[in-house]
Amino acid sequence: MSVVPSSLSFDLREAERQAALDPYAIVDTGPEQPFDDIVRLAATLCGTPAAAIAFIDHDRLWFKARIGIDQPQLDRSQSLCGHAIDAPQETLVVDDLDLRPDYARRRRLHGLRPRFYAGVPLLSPEGHALGVLSVGDTTPRSISAQQLEGLQLLARQTEHLLELRRYLREQARLLAQREAVARRAEDARNDLQRRHDDLQYAATHDALTGLLNRTGLD
Repeated sequence: MSVVPSSLSFDLREAERQAALDPYAIVDTGPEQPFDDIVRLAATLCGTPAAAIAFIDHDRLWFKARIGIDQPQLDRSQSLCGHAIDAPQETLVVDDLDLRPDYARRRRLHGLRPRFYAGVPLLSPEGHALGVLSVGDTTPRSISAQQLEGLQLLARQTEHLLELRRYLREQARLLAQREAVARRAEDARNDLQRRHDDLQYAATHDALTGLLNRTGLD
């Protein structure tokens, strides 16, 4: 039995993940209040100065909503959120990044060195990691089980928002498609009517004088 090389396996998973993200058409869109509200709730719930909803688009991390983070996007290789999606079914919590050198190189927060990070992957219905809802702090800390559960609940609400957004976008596409079909049908009907009128005129009028011919007089 052949074994797929790990690098190829990663490339296939990444291609599937990106294909799952693209239909949402959310990357590089403007601010939306529901996403901003979830980020504020996450920061308040966990008592952190920073929180964000971020999506992993190819080689970058793009923030849909953020508090306490200056950059609108980061290189994926320099982001903890990029690491969090490696285990899409788990919540990544690091109480002190200084004690985790494997994570420490992936951290930027408001121009300072983050010490605490918690990120919940945002999943598509098929289980692909689209992005992360995260909170962070510049000092080491921990969060309670209730706070962690609340953060996961907010992540689920974010997923529901994404599905609603995709549904509305799909409905708008279908409506535009139906309207285009209706316009083409109306144009075809008008064209047929013009052709009918032209044929009727030609049948009842003299081509040279434009006067009624015998058929028209009859």
